[in-house]
Amino acid sequence: MTALLQSQRVQSHWTGNHRRAGAGISEDASTSSTKRRRPSLDDSDSIPMHDDVLLQSSSSPPRSFLLINSSSGTYQSEEYKAKRETMYVPTRGLGDVLINVRNVDQLTCETGSFFLGDEAGKYVGSTQGSVLNLWRYDTSDRRLRVTQSLLFTSSEEFSKAVAFLQAL
Repeated sequence: MTALLQSQRVQSHWTGNHRRAGAGISEDASTSSTKRRRPSLDDSDSIPMHDDVLLQSSSSPPRSFLLINSSSGTYQSEEYKAKRETMYVPTRGLGDVLINVRNVDQLTCETGSFFLGDEAGKYVGSTQGSVLNLWRYDTSDRRLRVTQSLLFTSSEEFSKAVAFLQAL
């Protein structure tokens, strides 16, 4: 009940339907051409706050962030080298990583054999897996650069990440 009353107060403020007694507003002035469409009360995903600003509900996470779980089969590198010479370090020490994919200009995928390093970046071996490269446009060099490269040794984790990106 109180949520409905708050919603009605917010809508009253949002549509500008406040009148003061004796304020000198005639009926013709109150029906000017700046009418706004009232939002539906059935819209449970957002609440109008002021003019065109909407407050999103906090029940669903932002869809532009890719969640990379810190598992033993996920590795990352911020120094991409051509010809599969990139050294990938585990994401275990970082915890779960959220990547804002709205800041990415291009994505590429590779499958093959890749070099692995420990947390210090020392070579420990190589493994088969799939890589997801995140590219951004560098304005100083005027070309695309890989800003982050993710190696998945689990095909299931790689498939989840690609499915998420395709759904955007």
